[in-house]
Amino acid sequence: MNTDELPRVPDARVAILTSKWHAEYVNNIADRCEQILVQQAAVVQRHQLPGTYEFPYAVRILKENDSDLVAIVCIGIVLKGETRHFEMIVNSCAFGLTKASIDYDVIVINGIIPATDEKQIVARATTDQFNKGIELASAAIETIAWTRAVRGH
Repeated sequence: MNTDELPRVPDARVAILTSKWHAEYVNNIADRCEQILVQQAAVVQRHQLPGTYEFPYAVRILKENDSDLVAIVCIGIVLKGETRHFEMIVNSCAFGLTKASIDYDVIVINGIIPATDEKQIVARATTDQFNKGIELASAAIETIAWTRAVRGH
């Protein structure tokens, strides 16, 4: 993905939430995401949580404590195991993040990767042009710019 044509988003306050699970891969994605956001003049803060299930709650707490926060990028990996825990986590998070975005008027980018094997994780967390952080940052930046244009800011 080419990021050269992304709009600048001066002083846009953005949080990146990460989970501790699969930290090496999650941090590769978050680092790339943060790099692009900062290049486009966003002000970035990072927070680490135990897992992805806590993300919807964290969105609420962050927005309640920083009303100027315009976007939150949630980055985590949920690896399918032998039980149905995988489906519960992924579905609950998707619903919770959507609800939090609407309820707290904040852009929420769902970067939770539901993977069935480690090969899928590696493919999305490499340090090349296929790093998922590029796509997540681009989505946040483009949505921030769109929102500013619509709201006249």
